[in-house]
Amino acid sequence: MKICLCPDLHIDLRTAAAGRDPEIGLNRRQIDMIDAFSRFSAKVVSTKADVVIFPGDFFHSNQPSWFSFYSAYRVLFDMMLKMPDTFFLFFDGNHDAPSSSVNSPLKALTYCLPPSGQSSFPEWRYVEDMETVSVSGFDFFIVPGRNQCIQSFQKILKDDSFKCDVVSGHFAITDTGIPYYGRQGIDLFSVKNLKGAFLGDLHIPFRRGNVFYSGALERTTFGEEGREVGFWLIDMTPYYEEWKAEFVPLDARRLITIHDAAIIDLSKQPKIILDSQRMRIEKAVEGCLVRYKGNDQNILAILREHAWGLQHEPVQVGQVDLEAIRRKTGKKGRSIVDLWNDFASSCMLDEVVI
Repeated sequence: MKICLCPDLHIDLRTAAAGRDPEIGLNRRQIDMIDAFSRFSAKVVSTKADVVIFPGDFFHSNQPSWFSFYSAYRVLFDMMLKMPDTFFLFFDGNHDAPSSSVNSPLKALTYCLPPSGQSSFPEWRYVEDMETVSVSGFDFFIVPGRNQCIQSFQKILKDDSFKCDVVSGHFAITDTGIPYYGRQGIDLFSVKNLKGAFLGDLHIPFRRGNVFYSGALERTTFGEEGREVGFWLIDMTPYYEEWKAEFVPLDARRLITIHDAAIIDLSKQPKIILDSQRMRIEKAVEGCLVRYKGNDQNILAILREHAWGLQHEPVQVGQVDLEAIRRKTGKKGRSIVDLWNDFASSCMLDEVVI
């Protein structure tokens, strides 16, 4: 049985840095996420997976815009029509979980789908609370990303009689080896007779044994710069002690942070140097969502014109830790001007220093 573990989609994500589309007035990041979902769905169809799992955070919040809701429905409906023999499994994450006053938008979206298995439409299941779902001889214990579900699951795990083949949920686990992640997470690796887990929440592709996270469909914050984006295809053939798996990479918008020390004035440099640097900056930020930490108005003008989106964070000279920048770039003992020239001669860095 081949499993497609989808990444956290975060549809309807919005960022001020992306700005508004001048024609339809929506945040451009909202449109970006739907475009990414469309590209992703085409990849999923080509996998011919037996099971597709959406492990929570389908939407970025529990009150998505009508544009994102309807657009996501159209992409999902088209994908499911092209995979009539596939089983689709849905449950909420922490971002789109229902609250006391708002229902789950994912539940509403699946409510709009044709009945499971009707005519040429595939079988599907939306799981609202913890329960076991049997798929092709495997028992999947589902843990949605609501706090009540996660807390209840932690209590269940203390009972030695708990048994299931696979856990699929939206929560943090311990022992990932990733700094600061999962310190209050769930210890799945000590659960007896557990064959594996397919999870959402962590925005980094992860595998340890038969425990998987696919990550996120797009880099959602500047803290995720440079992270790989994609999804796992897992072969759950029973006689494999460790399941065969392939990570399928996806194209995603690049996020770049640019620093300066608020002491470099490009306008005072010779024109030939300025023109060369300007061309390289333009090429480096093309199609990128850029965070600029600095005050140089010349650089700011270039970024506003050529970056896909811009988040400007002015700084004071005293706020810039040059030694920290040098340590991060491996350029010990070099001046900030040297670091700027390094950037001007390269456009391949995920985080650049000027």
